[in-house]
Amino acid sequence: MMAEFERGDIVRLRVTPQVAGQVIGEEDWGRSYLIRLHGCIEEVWFDAVELEFYPVPPTANASAVDPATADIIDFTQAKKLRANTKTRGAA
Repeated sequence: MMAEFERGDIVRLRVTPQVAGQVIGEEDWGRSYLIRLHGCIEEVWFDAVELEFYPVPPTANASAVDPATADIIDFTQAKKLRANTKTRGAA
């Protein structure tokens, strides 16, 4: 049975799992899918049998961060910048 993909699904090729992309269109009732390849803007048509869902690793839960050790930035307060201010690459 062929998998059915929706717009926005992240998929990869079965024979070359390094090639992945996002579904942006379909044709012929799901027999072919238009995929925007990862890392570029090129769009390529693939048959549904050539594709599988890309396993997306779970993301860290924002509520699991300990506020005592988190780096909290308050954007409501002004901070004077000097030559020795540590901005961590932001300024």
